[in-house]
Amino acid sequence: MPTTTPNTNEQTSSAADNGLIFYGTKDVAAALGCSIPTAREIMRRADFPLILAGKNMKVSKAAFEKWAMERRT
Repeated sequence: MPTTTPNTNEQTSSAADNGLIFYGTKDVAAALGCSIPTAREIMRRADFPLILAGKNMKVSKAAFEKWAMERRT
């Protein structure tokens, strides 16, 4: 899974300070080991915790991990 490292020359954003990390379609595809088009299909499922930012599909790291753990059984 992708990680973020704060840049020492810049202040971290308030979202990063609060532990909010968001994944896009490339991150979801990498985490699930699937193609980007397949990740888009998965992210459009009714049970997926999708956040739309304009045309961009995002999911919070915490919500994605919870969603994935619920489907491991």
